[in-house]
Amino acid sequence: MRIIQQLRIYSHEKFESLVFIGAFLALLLHAISFMFFNQYTALLYGLFSGLVLVLFFENWRTEYLMSKYVKAFLTFLVVLEFAFMLYDQVHLKDDWYFLPWAALLGGVVMVVSSILIVFKKITIRDTFLKFFYVSVIFLFSTVYSYGLLSFINIFNARQFVTWERAKVDLPSWVITFGGNYNDAVFENKEWGNRMMNLFFMKWKGDFPHPPMTAEVKVSKGNLGKDYMLKTYDEDEKNDARQID
Repeated sequence: MRIIQQLRIYSHEKFESLVFIGAFLALLLHAISFMFFNQYTALLYGLFSGLVLVLFFENWRTEYLMSKYVKAFLTFLVVLEFAFMLYDQVHLKDDWYFLPWAALLGGVVMVVSSILIVFKKITIRDTFLKFFYVSVIFLFSTVYSYGLLSFINIFNARQFVTWERAKVDLPSWVITFGGNYNDAVFENKEWGNRMMNLFFMKWKGDFPHPPMTAEVKVSKGNLGKDYMLKTYDEDEKNDARQID
């Protein structure tokens, strides 16, 4: 128990360093996650961003106003990257499907926090700051919950459903910040179109290349939502393949 208590004290005293490191990590993941995204990377970053979020809520009421706003922005950046990484790297028929459920979870966290403020007599002097504090809890919790639900849906969920065929274009030789490389338009309109990274594709002829055809494997999610991944390397042809 003493070790846990010491770690708790250290995490509060060093929260400023932690949140700056977290913000740098969020930018790094956004830039290169298309190269190494997998469920274990998402798991580790999800645990880290959840820790940062909890520590931020605990530190929120104990610091000066300007200091907390800077840390609020950096904390939101850390949490937003977790949600965006799952949104960007995992494709559903409806990519916003989990948002209403995330908002519901965010509302639950907000209500519980409001009850604790009342019954534990937590002092927040200004009425506006009370409203702002509760609003921040709702926003941050909703964003994190979106990433969490998306992650739960894909974790160790590899049950095959079907192959979906798409016409794939190569709009640019340049991979943008965050990794958008191919424009895939699926024949099944329910899957729509998606910017993907299909690095196994073999392009022929002069640039610009004509669209080519690929198939991407669809897996059944733990929460009932079928999904496909965005990025496939050359050695991942079991999950995606070129037709012509």
